Amino acid sequence: MRSFRHSPTLALGLAVLIGACGMLVSTSGAQAASKRGAVLVKDINPGRDASITAIYSNCGCHYNGGELTNVRGTLYFSANDGKHGFELWRSDGTARGTRMVKDINPGRGWSNLYGITAVNRILYFTADDGVHGAELWRSDGTARGTRMVKDINPGPGAGGPGQLTDVNGTLYFATLSDASHVGELWRSDGTEAGTTVVKSVSASALTDFRGALYFAGPGGLWRSDGTELGTTIVKDNIGIGNELIDVNGILYFAGPGGLWRSDGTEAGTTMVKDVSPCCYFTDANGTLYFAASRGPGPIPNELWRSDGTEAGTTLVKAVFPFSLTAVKGIVYFSDTLKLWRSNGTEAGTTVVRGKRFGGYIFPRNLTAVGRTLYFTGTDRRHGGLGVFGGELWRSDGTRAGTTMVRDIHRGKASSDPENLTAVGDTLFFTAKDGRHGRELWRAGPRPCKTAKGKCKKG
Repeated sequence: MRSFRHSPTLALGLAVLIGACGMLVSTSGAQAASKRGAVLVKDINPGRDASITAIYSNCGCHYNGGELTNVRGTLYFSANDGKHGFELWRSDGTARGTRMVKDINPGRGWSNLYGITAVNRILYFTADDGVHGAELWRSDGTARGTRMVKDINPGPGAGGPGQLTDVNGTLYFATLSDASHVGELWRSDGTEAGTTVVKSVSASALTDFRGALYFAGPGGLWRSDGTELGTTIVKDNIGIGNELIDVNGILYFAGPGGLWRSDGTEAGTTMVKDVSPCCYFTDANGTLYFAASRGPGPIPNELWRSDGTEAGTTLVKAVFPFSLTAVKGIVYFSDTLKLWRSNGTEAGTTVVRGKRFGGYIFPRNLTAVGRTLYFTGTDRRHGGLGVFGGELWRSDGTRAGTTMVRDIHRGKASSDPENLTAVGDTLFFTAKDGRHGRELWRAGPRPCKTAKGKCKKG
């Protein structure tokens, strides 16, 4: 037999062949991985125990670890690795880049953090270190840069700040009233000295509108410039719903008798139309869409749109709209059984998928990621038999383009995707595949790493 050592041509040919096979295997593996559509980012709590629990969309219940938050292209969340309690974690979409930021409540204690909000480049949230109770914390994404801002309510059992909101680069939040405390509006620049009470007032639905804070307070609509004197009521004697939304420079809310609008002044705060908006206020290319309830009961049974005028506030279609979500100017929603889309006209409001004789898909958790809609769906065919349980689906707005991404928990069992969160063109979510507990997953491209503002592959 000829030696490879004495036959450079043969050796080179074999090397090329091996290299080509290696590339073929590598390419095949990459294609196979891409076909899976969704991948487990990391088994944070190894085995069948969950590292993350869910915030279930049908009840709005809060559980530890149920918040996934996009902060400048990095995902932050609360997780339990089995050695520490629920603590602050971060992820870039890779197993290696998914790590605990800091053990705030040392050992197996839980920090019970919630309300993750970014202001400029700093992350704020409420957490309990086991000594001070639930207080305001800040983080730059490192353990050293994660610390308590201020012990607002001394003592281990006090309730913490809520509704953390970025208003033109300043953090605002509210504390609730209880037996020993009066509800207060606060602001913070991230320092202990700069974290101060703005006014003793119960505040909810905190919203940045035209660079100032607007909120629902006692008696009606309020605004604040961050000072006590500058925190005043805009319009009195109006009850406000739990949503304030800025659409194309107009602040909308549900008020007495119907849909209301405001330009931030008392004279400019008026009722738009006698309609009964209940929920799911959505901005689609500068037009307000919302669900309304007509007749007895609180269940929404009409889809409406508004340009801020009475004549331009019109019924789109009598349908049961839930989870309104805008994707590139098109409004998607669920009637609990089917997925719908609307361009704002009755004729253009149609079922995408889930007709009676084609099976229901029970869409929920509708989430826009770029030009794609993701949601949790259950494929229910003729006779009510489930082919797949609750799994991750995606849609491009067509019936053929509305498909299951992956059967994560194979068969009729459900992986129950929850906490769907967009980071660029990547979707993060939590799910359970039957071999692991509820863990962090992603779908779509892996978020790119950045260096000096430039996106690099990887």
